[in-house]
Amino acid sequence: MGPLTSLILALTTVLCVTLYVVRRLLTPAVPTKGTTNIPGPVVGRRWPVVGHALLLLGVKNMKDLYGTVRRLCHKRDKLLSFYLGSKLTIFVLDANILEAIVSMSHKCQNKEHELYYTFNAFSNGVFSKNGKGWSAMRRPLDRFLHPKNMEHFHGITAEKAEILCTRVGDCCGRGVFDIKHFMDYYMLDITLECLLNVPGTQQIEDTLHFPEMTSLAVYTMFKRIIKIAYKIEWIYSLSPPGRQCNKVKERLRPHLIEMVNNCYKQMELAGRNPSDPDFIPENFIEVAIQNGIIEKKTEEDMLFSFADLMVAGFDTTSVATSSTILFLAMHPEYQERAYQEQIEVMKGSLKAPTREELSRMTFLDMTFNETLRHVSVPAIARTINSQFTIDEYIFPEGASIYVFLNHLFNDPRYWERPKDFYPEHFQPEKVAARPKGAFMPFAFGGRICPGKLFGIQSSKLILSNLLRRYKFSTSLKFEEIIYKYMIMLESDKGYPVEATSRAP
Repeated sequence: MGPLTSLILALTTVLCVTLYVVRRLLTPAVPTKGTTNIPGPVVGRRWPVVGHALLLLGVKNMKDLYGTVRRLCHKRDKLLSFYLGSKLTIFVLDANILEAIVSMSHKCQNKEHELYYTFNAFSNGVFSKNGKGWSAMRRPLDRFLHPKNMEHFHGITAEKAEILCTRVGDCCGRGVFDIKHFMDYYMLDITLECLLNVPGTQQIEDTLHFPEMTSLAVYTMFKRIIKIAYKIEWIYSLSPPGRQCNKVKERLRPHLIEMVNNCYKQMELAGRNPSDPDFIPENFIEVAIQNGIIEKKTEEDMLFSFADLMVAGFDTTSVATSSTILFLAMHPEYQERAYQEQIEVMKGSLKAPTREELSRMTFLDMTFNETLRHVSVPAIARTINSQFTIDEYIFPEGASIYVFLNHLFNDPRYWERPKDFYPEHFQPEKVAARPKGAFMPFAFGGRICPGKLFGIQSSKLILSNLLRRYKFSTSLKFEEIIYKYMIMLESDKGYPVEATSRAP
């Protein structure tokens, strides 16, 4: 065998092995059954084995990914089909199409594995699960967050809000500070106390360092989405993001163990046994313990089965509420209008508003919704479990549906001033004239955000308390904001504001 033949054989072997590995990496956990007539990208082509994956070359982070998706969606006003290997992904770009999908959401209830499996590196809880494991944890969560419990939560939220207002008051006259730093701990405290029955004391003493660790964990999980080689567990575990994720878990583990041990002690004192078939959990740590016993989970899996609830409970609401304060600081005319509504509803009182008083703060509702329009979760992904057709477009079983929320929330077809901060978008008559699918910040169907009511109530309460006490300003301009893609869209420059006391 000559040198040339040996070289050709070696190159052929390398090529075959590479194709085999690439095919394995691009083979989805849930295969697509059937084809679709939904059009693909106008530019580029679909190749054997890799599909449209070559169009993603150069994507280094989540911002690059969403920017690429926007370019691919150019000239497609309703739907776009995109193949990663054999996995068919359907991007939803039309509010009426989304509304039709919502009406048959039982056919696409599961979260898309190819996206959400990445979160399992940090936590295997209710927000990334599917099937029986998901429903076993979601049912008690829905019970905890039932509207009848909101009055009890309201008292806890009001107590924590007073602490935040005091901390902001200490910053008056002292220059610029980041409002989100304070908001993180307020939202974390009410999540701990309301849902986990853990004392919410992080505003007073930051013992968990949870907001800091959450940012690191989310960064590492999104890195895994971007780099396809990280789909292989051992490669990810050896990578810098994987090692960083493990460090975060190591720092968090002792605190979770303490929470679980304290929960066991409380159950023992009350004579309650999580192994009892008739046991009814009273908080989400008890749900995790009971589920761990039933599914025979390891201690590690049980510990990190409620960490994602902690993340979801504080992170999204903190981003939304901090953004509202920042945007009002950028728009003094809207801040004044929100303040005057507070005066009208609260009659000069500085007490926390009741739930009935919150319901009358209509401009605050409009302002909060307009904030969500700009900073909501960029996209949600579902897997189709049964084929359906909408407007003659075929959605085959096993395909992924990506609802590109950021696209819909900024589409000039539905929004008068899409690039501006304009609360009038949510005047009742404009909402009524707009397709419901144009604004769904809390998702839809069986996987709708369980904390929607809880999050809105806690956010409006702290906004009301802050706006009655302080006037906010900032040198940052709305058009200068650069967003980074985390769980929500976050300001890359932070949330810098100055506060001035409104007290006479």
